[in-house]
Amino acid sequence: MHRTLAPLALVAALGLTACAHSLVADLDTLEGSLSGIEIMDSEHKLAADLSAARKAISEARQAYAGGQLAEAKALTATAQEKVNGAQAKQYGL
Repeated sequence: MHRTLAPLALVAALGLTACAHSLVADLDTLEGSLSGIEIMDSEHKLAADLSAARKAISEARQAYAGGQLAEAKALTATAQEKVNGAQAKQYGL
């Protein structure tokens, strides 16, 4: 029985690892997007939106570091919404 469960545990662990790496990459991409928005926001009209997005990214990273993958995924989705909102405001949408 151990021989059949071990491969399943490995597959599950690899799946979580792949998901986690994807999550980190998503957070890195969101931070890059924020940096681009900040550069274009010379009048600092989006400062509050950018701060909220950065906070959401930070909270997602903290949840990930604490091993709370489900919470990190939810916070990443929140961060994505905040970045999208800032981009929409930047372009007047």
